[in-house]
This record gives sequence, structure tokens and C-alpha cells, in this order.
Amino acid sequence: MNIGLVSVCLLLPAKLLATEASWLWEDGMAFLGLYSVGVFLGCFYLCVYYPKSMEARLIVKSSSQPVQDKMATAVLSAVGLTALSFVPTDVFYLHALTEPTILVRLVGLGLAQIGLIFMFVTLVQNEFAQPVVSIQEDRGHVLVDTGLYGRVRHPLYTSFLIWFCGAALWLGSMMMASFGTGILMLALWPRILIEESTLKRDLDGYADYMRRVKHRIIPGLL
Repeated sequence: MNIGLVSVCLLLPAKLLATEASWLWEDGMAFLGLYSVGVFLGCFYLCVYYPKSMEARLIVKSSSQPVQDKMATAVLSAVGLTALSFVPTDVFYLHALTEPTILVRLVGLGLAQIGLIFMFVTLVQNEFAQPVVSIQEDRGHVLVDTGLYGRVRHPLYTSFLIWFCGAALWLGSMMMASFGTGILMLALWPRILIEESTLKRDLDGYADYMRRVKHRIIPGLL
């Protein structure tokens, strides 16, 4: 996700809801610092060594993008940004579940970093992983079925869910780490079905790939 959007979604609710004289959220600032460094290093690595993967991430619209995908993407974006905003809302106002211990929070911080790393590994392994669903004929679109794609069909979504769950744990929201991650998974499902339908119809070998790699986002389970 965009660093600016993540920052606004986390810090604006914190500023509005914090009861202390100073709204400065040290845990949130620490997380955003690590996230920003990770994103910068990852993007720099892609630009230098895998420019085609970075090129794909900059394709934000396509004439062949299905209308259903535009709608699913809009819903997913809205749910994702709302879920991020609910993390500080829970931390500073709702206090819905028991606050995680420092050990659990540190585990969450580790998960967030792992999720971010997996996102960039996915982009390295698939130079066609663009934000919109379409067949990239002008870029010689071919099936990618090795690496993380040999374990699940949508490793980028898996990585995002790991990142979000870990971020929520580190920031202190058990509710968003559990229920929030579940809601995001449900919001991803229409996009996954639309993406698979398009690729199965138009990308050579994808139907066979679906038979070989049976799970979408959780190896051995889902």
C-alpha cells in the first residue's frame, strides 16, 4: 500500500481519538518508519534488478480490465483503508479485545516484516503482477507457476494478509488482527474469483495450473 495512505489511515484517527495531551503514537511512528524503509528498499531493488516487475506495478488501468474487476478493486480498496483506520480506532477508543502482550506484539512486528518481504519476493518472481486484471499481450504475458506461485495461486494476497495481521498485533489491536484480517480475506474473494476467471479463459496454461496448485491463499487449507 502507498506509504502516504497508510500513514493517514493510522495517524489521523490516532490524532482525533488520543486522550493524552500529546497525540504522538510512538508504536505507530515506529511501524511507519520500518514500513517506509522496507518499501523504499524493496522498490529500489525492483527498479535496479527487476524493472519489468516495477513497470507492472505502475499499470493502474487497462482497456481490457473487466468492469467487475473495477468494482471489486474499488470495494477492496475501501475495505482495506477502513480496516487500517480501525486499528488506531480500536487502540485509542474501542478497546474491543484484550490488549496483546509485548511478546505477541513483537511477533506481530516480525510478521509484518515477513509479509512485506514476501510481497516483494512475489513481485520479483512475477513480472506481470499488476494492480488490474488483464492479459498483458504487449508485455508477452505468460504463466508464472514457480516459487511462491508453486505453493498458492495468489501469494501477493497472502503476503498482504500476513502484513496486516502483524501490523495490527504490533499496534495493539487484537480485534483487527483477528476479525479485521478475516474481513479483508472476504473482501479479497470477489477479486480472486474475477482474476481467476479471466486468467483461466485468456492465459495459456492457467486452467491446468489451477488443477495443480489447488489452494488460493493458504497452503494446504484455502
